Amino acid sequence: MRQGNRIVKTTDGGDTFTATTPPAESAFAVELASAERALAVGNFGSALLSDDGRRHLARGRRPADRRFHRSRRRDGPDRLCRRPLGCAGAHERRRATWASVSPPTSLGIRAAAAPTASRLFVLADDGSVQRSDNGGVSYRLLNTATPVGARDLVATDANYLVVIGARGIRRSIDGGETFSTVSDSDLRGAGLLMADTEGSGIVAAGRLRLLFSPNGGLTWRPLRRPTRSRIHDISFVSTQTGYLVDVSFRLWKTTNAGRTWTELVSTGRPMTQVDFADARNGYVVVPRVGREAHGFVLRTSDGGASWRPQLVSPAFVRDIDMAGGTAYALAGTNFLYATTSGGDVGTARLLMITTRGRRIAKPATITVSGRLSSAVAGEQAVVSMRVLGLWRSQVATVASNGTFVTRWRVARRAVFVAHVLGTADHAGAGTKPLVVDVRPPKEKR
Repeated sequence: MRQGNRIVKTTDGGDTFTATTPPAESAFAVELASAERALAVGNFGSALLSDDGRRHLARGRRPADRRFHRSRRRDGPDRLCRRPLGCAGAHERRRATWASVSPPTSLGIRAAAAPTASRLFVLADDGSVQRSDNGGVSYRLLNTATPVGARDLVATDANYLVVIGARGIRRSIDGGETFSTVSDSDLRGAGLLMADTEGSGIVAAGRLRLLFSPNGGLTWRPLRRPTRSRIHDISFVSTQTGYLVDVSFRLWKTTNAGRTWTELVSTGRPMTQVDFADARNGYVVVPRVGREAHGFVLRTSDGGASWRPQLVSPAFVRDIDMAGGTAYALAGTNFLYATTSGGDVGTARLLMITTRGRRIAKPATITVSGRLSSAVAGEQAVVSMRVLGLWRSQVATVASNGTFVTRWRVARRAVFVAHVLGTADHAGAGTKPLVVDVRPPKEKR
């Protein structure tokens, strides 16, 4: 019997009832296959199984269903996890290896940091901070003392905890037992909204400020931004190498602590969030791939030179974080997913695009053709063109031999990128950028 978000059981014809372990997702229906075997289904196609008469329900594999419910994506620089949380169960569509994870609070999750396997800090939407000392089994509420409009939370180890807020920074060196306010002239007017860690270093950002602390948040110094555009998200993997998304949803990379920045145009579309585990492996969040608008991410394993798409959730992904070989995604309001295999499943494939010439003398219609290895006839390739900072896309059907063709009107310098989603047996794939310049021939003297 379902009651609210609980499932209750009777063994005496309804005279008494006992509650089961509550599922993380809302349960819409429940049925018995036998006296011990039970199945419940809920939000976003979640399935929960029990083999002990519904005393406990564990997540089961979700069906591969193209008909998804949408959840409105919340804006803002919400962050998720900095270190592994641990997870169980599975979520599958196109055989993606992302698993559903129980959220540590019923409130919306603003940020979480797990510096060790057992210690976990969680920041909820209401600004409260909780700590777990047993890997998330139980929590205790911490007293951060003075409110700071908390927006993010980072931990450089089990004891050093920093709560980032628009009105200041609170820092703890004893695991959250006590907090003190950080006083630094560079923090005045910073309006910090987000932070990231690498060892004992912390990079924090407001819309117009980028700051670095080499000592766990005690002192800060400014870093250069790539453009005058406001900051939307950041991810630093060392004191030198970092990535930044601006409010125009362009991706930038620095390898010299912000002295110079390079724009990465290999994503093939605007992105909202970024997180890298090291200089080569990372993710960005994108709202759609081709005609499909769901919870997509793009993954790179070559430092952003190319990206391959993955579908994580039917709800839009709000944030992505990668640490210690595990990646985490926050979708909808509080749906958590995790993967320990990078999200890929099946064999890798090679995707390539080409055109007859990389330079044309005047505006013209050109053909951009491609080839996909291990293709399944009828697959769709998404080819995107970027001109003057704007992306346009075409969807092409892949033939049995893996080839596809698109045609474009090019009047000025354009960048082309192609992607294909994964199948049951093959991972998704993406190309490096193909640049076509429009330059008239030089006049002979």
